[in-house]
Amino acid sequence: MMHLPKLLTPDLIRVHIAADGRSELLSELCALVATAKPTVGGKALSEDAIYEAVMLREAERSSGLGHGCALPHARIEGLDKPVACMATLTPGMDFGAADQEPVRIVCLLLAPLEDPAATLSIMAEVAGLMSSDSNRLAVDNAEDVDALMAVLDRLDPDSDRVLTARNIMRKPFYTVHPETPLTEVTRLLQTHHLEATSVVDHDGHLVGIVSCDLLFRYGLPEFFGQLKSVAFVKKFDPFENYFKALKAGVASDVMTQNYAALPEDATLLEVIFELSVQGHPKVFVVRDGKLMGIIDRIAVLNRVLNY
Repeated sequence: MMHLPKLLTPDLIRVHIAADGRSELLSELCALVATAKPTVGGKALSEDAIYEAVMLREAERSSGLGHGCALPHARIEGLDKPVACMATLTPGMDFGAADQEPVRIVCLLLAPLEDPAATLSIMAEVAGLMSSDSNRLAVDNAEDVDALMAVLDRLDPDSDRVLTARNIMRKPFYTVHPETPLTEVTRLLQTHHLEATSVVDHDGHLVGIVSCDLLFRYGLPEFFGQLKSVAFVKKFDPFENYFKALKAGVASDVMTQNYAALPEDATLLEVIFELSVQGHPKVFVVRDGKLMGIIDRIAVLNRVLNY
């Protein structure tokens, strides 16, 4: 697999550029990557063909990876090898990233359609680079191309070459505390269309989760889980206990500690195992017990299957 710094020669890097909008920026970067002469069937791709392919992919979903980084790209049938260019932006630009941070670092990638692993490997490397506060600061502070190349050359060619939980996770935008009233918990789940939300203490340590399933089951007798039919108790109110406890009920009354927690360096296979085989609605990414990020099925679809 190609190591990112080997794709980026000094003439494929721009530092502290400004653009009026995303389309203008991507047009400029497509023209830049075209100078690397990416070829299909021995024929070099034109700037227009590259721009069309990149914008088609960009129209499908945001290429913002979070942490102020974006990876606009296109997978092109028959492309002889991956090619890329990189730019830092001043000021930052909205790329519609999930964490809503302005993008200041953009890596544009063209990769062979027949080799999706190349795209995912480079995506993992870019995401790994940007997930480090010190790396982002070094890239952002690079005043010229040579300084930025020096930062990239320090990257470990053997690290962050596979997708990890760190690369896929998003920031935990919505959390509750053990003492959060149930009314607020249910409103949060409904408003943001969440299957589950994390419960953290005031130091940010993950202590449990509350899911829609748990709320639905709240107050149901345990033996209901063994029934094949509830026809004989049709008039039983499944939410009676919920509404009785509505005023005093808090998240800790409903939450469970049966959740999937993985470290930031957990592999994609470990994430998929928890989501699919174990059936957890979300994977919570932790560092020393503190919640760092969340991965759900949509995140995997967007970051992996649709890349």
